[in-house]
Amino acid sequence: SDQAHAIQLKILKCLNPGSAPEEKLDSRVQKVARRIRNELPDRIRLDDLAQEFSISEDRLMRLFKESLGLPMRRYLLWVRLTEAARFLMEGMNLTDAAHAAGFSDSAHFSRTFKENFGFVPSQFFGQWRSVNLMVCKSEDTFT
Repeated sequence: SDQAHAIQLKILKCLNPGSAPEEKLDSRVQKVARRIRNELPDRIRLDDLAQEFSISEDRLMRLFKESLGLPMRRYLLWVRLTEAARFLMEGMNLTDAAHAAGFSDSAHFSRTFKENFGFVPSQFFGQWRSVNLMVCKSEDTFT
């Protein structure tokens, strides 16, 4: 996971040299990212997280973006999308997978999936069952 993080930093620096995340991850950001992953589909309340770490919501959001290179809301959305895709790979239907990942309904999930990947999930997970989704995860880091 450390190697993956180093590669991510190199890619981000190449794409946008002025806005790459810090090389050392803030421990608070690591805890927030882990909590986001572990508490899905429950709602993550920003004010609760900020209070837990005794910093303002704005500071927490800035710190998260500085450390990981993407906004906290975008990270949360990515986690929900990958969880829903994993549920689909495991054989759940579209509606159940959407709800299990914290989306309000399958239409919201499908629309969000299409906005992020360019096609609807039913096209990807429906007719092409031979498709395999691989997502890197580690309990010790933010990935």
